[in-house]
Amino acid sequence: MRPHLAFTALLLVFGSAACSSPATRDTWDRVQRTGIVRVGYAVEPPFALVDSTGRVSGESPELLRLVMAELGVDSIEWVGTRFGSLILELQQGDFDVIAAGMYITPDRARAVLFSRPTLRDPTALLIRATDSARLTTLADVARNRAARLAIIAGAAEERLALAAGLSPSQLRPVPDPTTGRAAVISGEADAFALSTVSLSLLRRTHPDSTALKVVPLSFPNDPQLHDIALGQPAYAVRLDDITLRSAIDRALGRVLGTPRHRAVQQRFEFDSTFDEPTNSQRPPSAPLP
Repeated sequence: MRPHLAFTALLLVFGSAACSSPATRDTWDRVQRTGIVRVGYAVEPPFALVDSTGRVSGESPELLRLVMAELGVDSIEWVGTRFGSLILELQQGDFDVIAAGMYITPDRARAVLFSRPTLRDPTALLIRATDSARLTTLADVARNRAARLAIIAGAAEERLALAAGLSPSQLRPVPDPTTGRAAVISGEADAFALSTVSLSLLRRTHPDSTALKVVPLSFPNDPQLHDIALGQPAYAVRLDDITLRSAIDRALGRVLGTPRHRAVQQRFEFDSTFDEPTNSQRPPSAPLP
């Protein structure tokens, strides 16, 4: 990086921190005092969606409602945005919590504080059924340099694909799951990488998806890829908001596994195979690469 660009980057980093710190030091105090928490989400059913009445719903928002009720917070202000913008908008103070089924990854954990995971949802591929003999792994896609993989911009699947050997030119960023599915059907992409439950729902809810197949990914011999693909969604807050994150973790400890939580899971067709591992722990705020 050229010297003047490096200096500019440092100014942006420190300027952003200076702007955000005063707003975040007492976030949990403010939430307790006002009874209002601001929550960012991006539409990706069944994790987050807007229903026919205009209500923000999905597994992540509905579980957060239980968490906030446990904490005595009466009101949630919802802020919709694109998935790839969630972390930046959280950092700049547009909302206090991300509730979007966001996977925990080392890169993200340097930028935000994650709660304990709420689910285990491995990554899968959506492919055309006619391609099931040749495209069942990311290695298959990587070997064919003409093959294209659709990913949601900013999602964990982008990092997984690059770590698995795909070149950046093989990636086709899409704004949402519906667009990713359409890219596979049209042939613009050979596969679409997303969570198992999201792809399964996408396939079930579109009548013309009989020609598509969901293929779960596994990496038994590669711990790094296994960890990325494991898929552990969690809530996220700003790095300064340790007390808010701690409050959410405590409430999750009281809510997860209860009949109220099971009712939310059943409503969005999660079964016990998606439960968080019993030995899972909240990751450190800045893990090693």
